[in-house]
Amino acid sequence: MSIFVASALMMCGLVQAQEDASSMDALLQMIERGQARDSEEALTREARFAQARNEQQNLLNQSRRERTREENNSARLEDLFNSNQQKIIDARAALDERLGALKELFGVLQTVSGDAQGRFSSSLTNIQFPDRADFLVALGSKMAGASSLASIEEIERLWFELQREVVQSGKVARFPMDITLADGEVVNTDVVRVGTFNIVFEDGYLQFGSTGNVSELQRQPEQGRYT
Repeated sequence: MSIFVASALMMCGLVQAQEDASSMDALLQMIERGQARDSEEALTREARFAQARNEQQNLLNQSRRERTREENNSARLEDLFNSNQQKIIDARAALDERLGALKELFGVLQTVSGDAQGRFSSSLTNIQFPDRADFLVALGSKMAGASSLASIEEIERLWFELQREVVQSGKVARFPMDITLADGEVVNTDVVRVGTFNIVFEDGYLQFGSTGNVSELQRQPEQGRYT
């Protein structure tokens, strides 16, 4: 009987020992699997971190290259600008040298055209020849720029206008034009210009205003017929 009991107890111990051993093996396997999983996650995180770091470094390197490229381009443009400025200065100096005495002619033509424009604008002859004003202004501006020569035609036209003013100053001329009557009505009628001294029409004396308009005098001299 005692032998049987002892055998039974021994068997129970062996069974318990085997169960305990199985539990320990399972626990070790669970620990190993957990460690493996943690190791894989750590490797994955490390790989993502390395990738992000590499991407940031690439962006930084790209930004630095772009900055260097822009700096080089800016320096190139500045050098080009300075070079062009010097070319302009050299070209102007060469032009001045080639023009030489012609620059003096520019000044003379500019002065003469400016004086003529001022004198003609207040002259009674301007009523009859208004188109010369635009020519004189254009010629004066052209000579002021000193960028191109006056043509033979322009010089001849300037000389012609000066001579015409002298000739017309001593002439009596009749021609049609718009005038403003004393009551404000505008009519087209023949007028007579007496040199650069007076201008009249059939009904009386006229006046040449600063705006270029011709109008009837409000108060007429006590005289007879005028034309």
